[in-house]
Amino acid sequence: MKRLILVYTLTVISLCVVSCSKDSDTAPEETIIIEENTIVGKWEYFKVALQKDDSEFIPYYELFGHEECGKDFSTYKEDNTSQGVFFSKNENDVCYTEKTDYEYSLSDGILTLTLGELTRNQKFEFLSNQQIKITFLETTIFVTTEYETVLVSSVILKRV
Repeated sequence: MKRLILVYTLTVISLCVVSCSKDSDTAPEETIIIEENTIVGKWEYFKVALQKDDSEFIPYYELFGHEECGKDFSTYKEDNTSQGVFFSKNENDVCYTEKTDYEYSLSDGILTLTLGELTRNQKFEFLSNQQIKITFLETTIFVTTEYETVLVSSVILKRV
């Protein structure tokens, strides 16, 4: 009921503002309303904590990804499918993209990812409506831009 009253109030206010504002030649910007605390959307890798020091997060791109090729992200859809997209360079310094499609479920703070026979459970936490923290419950290895392997304990993703 509170949400209905809030939506009604916001609609009335926006109608007043639109009807009272002066005309413009430019088209109005589209407003995207994001349901609070929903995983659905596009999430860019933002920060990472290595297993040796879980409490300290460092910028993701200090170790991983090639920003000049693109920024790594995951997209979660309402139909419980998801895609991880990671950008990298090969030994000839040529950019390439790796995409992984999987199914997901989110329940009681656990994000379960399923790819064929492989299932991984991860602790999931909303830090805000714009940031999520994923803590790996199993050993997780990432490869740095220098082709070194490191153990990662957590990542923070931001909504884009």
